[in-house]
Amino acid sequence: MDLTGSVVTARLSDGTRLRGELYLVPGSLVASRVTLKAAPPERPNLDAVGITATNAPVSNANHIVRVFGPAGAEARVMQVESALFLQGVPGGGFDIDSFESNTALSVSELTGAIGPQGYADFAVTLRKTDADGGINVFTAVTKQNGKIGPTGGQLILDYQP
Repeated sequence: MDLTGSVVTARLSDGTRLRGELYLVPGSLVASRVTLKAAPPERPNLDAVGITATNAPVSNANHIVRVFGPAGAEARVMQVESALFLQGVPGGGFDIDSFESNTALSVSELTGAIGPQGYADFAVTLRKTDADGGINVFTAVTKQNGKIGPTGGQLILDYQP
């Protein structure tokens, strides 16, 4: 799961190069996969409706995550609640920035169809199951004609009720 978005490149004997990005296997917390195709689906974009930044602190748990992509494609959104645990880390960590985390606390996935307007909306509830948690990271992919495309950009909402 933590390899989501990692790039896999294969070079075939005829010189063709195929490139793809790993994504979570549905229902698994430890497996990811990629299908290498010459013409993968396009990379989706995602944002939180009403929030202008891709990384934002928020105090409301309920939001709409919007995935932009080709009409008719299936959109898949992975939500990971993560935390930054620094106890016992030498020097308290190195160059720690806002929205960074080092532990996944929970993972879920939502799926839906992208409508004719070119996006799908997903109602999400942010999680904060630990005092050091609440960093909700969203990643999306689209699936068309049996092909899962590259991951979209990350959206991070730091839930601080």
